[in-house]
Amino acid sequence: MSKALLPDVLGCARVSTGGQDVAGQTMRLTPMETVMFTCFIRYTIESDRLDEFRGYAHSWISLIRKYGGTHHGYFISGTAEDNLPSAAFSFPGLGAEGPPNIAVALFSFPSIEAYNQYRLAVSDDEACKAATARFNETKCFSSYESTFLVPMFE
Repeated sequence: MSKALLPDVLGCARVSTGGQDVAGQTMRLTPMETVMFTCFIRYTIESDRLDEFRGYAHSWISLIRKYGGTHHGYFISGTAEDNLPSAAFSFPGLGAEGPPNIAVALFSFPSIEAYNQYRLAVSDDEACKAATARFNETKCFSSYESTFLVPMFE
């Protein structure tokens, strides 16, 4: 039976032996298979708690790196002052501006085994406990979605 990765409130995942991912699709990887993957997390942030969200984000960047992952950063919606292009630029009539209260995080692990090792180690880390407490105090985001992505080079 393959293992499924299910997201938790920390924007990571726990391992289940249910054999399906969060969309209900059967996983095609065996537990011992090595595959680099990236976790894409889309947060709905509380706009009046952006500084608190930044603190939360910085904590997790350090934790991912400390335990063998590559953190690609957190990204927040731009403002009018950022002078960014229109979302409809490439495909007129198809693109739409997204909501202004969205943040995204991207981090990768070289394998499911490395990710599972991170999950075990981070659960006892004092910085993880502090980041969790910070979120519980500030509620700097109201929801999130996690998607686990594999590279498509060819």
